[in-house]
Amino acid sequence: CDLSYSYYLNLYCIITNRGLFTWSVENPYVPLYIDSIKSIGGKRLWTIASTDTRSDVFILFKSGSYIERWNSISGTKSWQHIKRWSNHDLFERNDQCIRTIRMTSKYVAWTVESTKTFEWRVDLLDYNLRMVRQGIKIDHLDRSSSCLLSNFDFERFLIIDSNCHLLFLLDTNGSMKLKNDFTMKKRIKNAVLMKNNNQQWLVVRLEQPNQLYFIPLLNKTVQTTVNEHI
Repeated sequence: CDLSYSYYLNLYCIITNRGLFTWSVENPYVPLYIDSIKSIGGKRLWTIASTDTRSDVFILFKSGSYIERWNSISGTKSWQHIKRWSNHDLFERNDQCIRTIRMTSKYVAWTVESTKTFEWRVDLLDYNLRMVRQGIKIDHLDRSSSCLLSNFDFERFLIIDSNCHLLFLLDTNGSMKLKNDFTMKKRIKNAVLMKNNNQQWLVVRLEQPNQLYFIPLLNKTVQTTVNEHI
């Protein structure tokens, strides 16, 4: 299951075993099933990426087999199919497997695992999935890692290893920093940026105990605050 909120669409996009559902706080009773977006050759929908500034979404299918780009048609419940890419279309080597996909107002980012070397990286692409910057190997990650990707702000991403409980901050220049402090000892599982009016929080899901940890971020000093707390 994957959950993404689009501020542009004012909708939650929910990926389940059955497919894609959307849910709005304006009509909170029944999620809407999007029957036009279906599994491909037995490969079900795996994760979804949306952004604050566009009606486009990117959907990754299980095992990184396909990526599809869709557009929500304004004022309707219909979705328009833009393009489909197979793993073979995107990579020359067949050991490259996309695990997670996210997007900003300018870029698409995905995590890639080599099924031969078990190395991980994060690539940056344009909306036509043309490479802008190929990432370098992420230290500390290996075959036991589970590399999640979460938007942090317009140009940065959080990388979370939910198995080894590591948190990285990645910018679009490729600079990556491993964050360490007491929250790691509580076993981080996932993290996401939450915005409400002018306030922002980094919300960290912790394991043992299973709880949410809220870190307030100041808009003008986000980088400083993150470095102090994480």
